[in-house]
Parts: sequence; structure tokens; C-alpha cells
Amino acid sequence: MNTTELIAQVRLNALLEDGMLDYTDSVIIRELNHSLTTKFERMVTDARAGYWLQSKVFTATAGNPIIRMPPRACGLSKVDLGDVTTDPVYVRLPQMREGHTNLYTAPASSTGRPQHWVARGDRIVLLPAPDDAYKVRVWYYVRPSRLVQPQTSTFLGLITFVDSTTRIISCGNGVPLSYNETGVSSAISSGSKIDVVSSSGWHELQLVSEPATIFSTSFTCTGSGDMSSIQVGDYVRAEEQTEWPPLPDDFHRCLADITSIKILIQRDFQSKAMGYAQDVNSDLSRFSSLINDRVQEEQQVPRAELPSLRRRW
Repeated sequence: MNTTELIAQVRLNALLEDGMLDYTDSVIIRELNHSLTTKFERMVTDARAGYWLQSKVFTATAGNPIIRMPPRACGLSKVDLGDVTTDPVYVRLPQMREGHTNLYTAPASSTGRPQHWVARGDRIVLLPAPDDAYKVRVWYYVRPSRLVQPQTSTFLGLITFVDSTTRIISCGNGVPLSYNETGVSSAISSGSKIDVVSSSGWHELQLVSEPATIFSTSFTCTGSGDMSSIQVGDYVRAEEQTEWPPLPDDFHRCLADITSIKILIQRDFQSKAMGYAQDVNSDLSRFSSLINDRVQEEQQVPRAELPSLRRRW
């Protein structure tokens, strides 16, 4: 479902007429966004199954151990360290608890090849401070993009050509619009940041917060985001905006039902809200089971390499 279909479902569930001033489309979209972050964000990040997972590469400078987390991160997965080369080989850095960080910070001027990292607020701190320039690859769970109204034309932003070498994306049917919090649209200006959203599946982000220049209906990406997974048929959108929740299509109805419960309680329709709550609890349980057991295959049985050992066991 896109946001138009979600709004229609919420209106049907919550007995909302189209002209109600208290529940305009903007208000319903705001409630949909709140339901998406409060009910699904924790479940997806706790599952550690790779959904919503993104990576960003930073360059750490000598003597400066601090790296700012990506602003759209809602959770960290891991941190890798690599040398500053054209094609660095990354090695995972183990995380350290705050109580043991003094092992790498005394004396304060000590530097070396980072061995651990610790999270402090919105910062990743390398331990010890780097003695040279290193590549640091941060894997993080991206916060769901803000749901907005669909584009004025169905195919605005539809990718018809992509070249990851020259970093050019073409949208043959026109450049998409950007929407503010009240739903007012404006053209995306050259130099703004864009996302690329998958048109199917989980509607995952294939490119996150990429600066781009615009020429006619083409985008030239000027950042360093990985473009290898972008395909013809995906959509370009303004940064942190989408009309599809980043969930499987068969759970979009669940998101609409959760939003409907909140509105029904606001309108003092407690009994009707409880009816939807039973279905929502069942759907959320099914969602949790689905993402926590992503790969379903037979359990591997360890076997000794030598036949003599197998007979002994």
C-alpha cells in the first residue's frame, strides 16, 4: 500500500469521513509515521536479520578518535576498520564497554591502530586514538523514512537507467517532488540529497542521503554511497521521504490497523479499538516470527573429518 491506500484504510477502519477537519490526510500520515516507528522499529533492529541495514564509510584522521554516527541511524550493528587504500580490506572491531575504556586512554596522548570502539551518545570513539588515517565502515539500521503523499504522477522518479560507474541515474518520466510536514510539495533542487527506494519487497532503501546534481531528468550522484544494488524500476525520492512503509506488503494493513486503534481511542470508541487490537497482536506476533527466523533450512550436523573418529564417537 502507498500512503493514499493507507489513509483510505484508516478512514474506513476508524469511521472517518473525508471532510473531517480534525483528521485531515496530513494528520493521518503523522499518526502512520508514529505507529511505524514505535511498533516496528524496535522489532526490526532487535531481530538482527539484516533488514533496514545500511553501511557508511568514514575516514578517521590521525589523533582524532571520534566519528559521528549517521544521523538517520536508529541502531548500530558493527564497526569495521580498514587501511586507506583504493580497495581496503576491512576487519571487524570489537565493541568495548565504557568501564574498560581507560585501558586504551591512559595516557591521553597515546595513539595506535584502533583495537576497539565504544559508543558515546551519537559518537563512535575509536580505542586507542588512530595513529594514521584509517577507513571506518559503520553498519547501522536506518530509521524509517517519513511517509508522505504519493507523487502527483505515478511514474515521477521512476528509474529508467542507472550506471554505477559514472554514478548517473535517469528518471525518464520526470524528477520527483519533495513534501514538507504539511504536505506542500516543491521541486527537488540540484545539490539536494536523495534516496533510492525499492518498488517491491520490503521497499528497502538502495541509496541513502546521497548528494546529487540534477540535469533535466537525470541525477549525478556526487557522494560515495554504494549504487551497486540500484535497479531499473526503483524510485528516486527526496531524502528521508517515501510513500511506502519499509515493511512487506502483507503487513501494510497491520500498520493501518495500529493507526486506526490510536484514532479510535482518541474518539472514545474503545470497544471497536479492542476488536482491531486482537488482530494487530496476532499480526505483530507473525511479523516477529517471520523476521527472527529469516533463513529456514535444515540444521547443520557437525561431522568429524576422519572416518576413524566418526566410528569412535
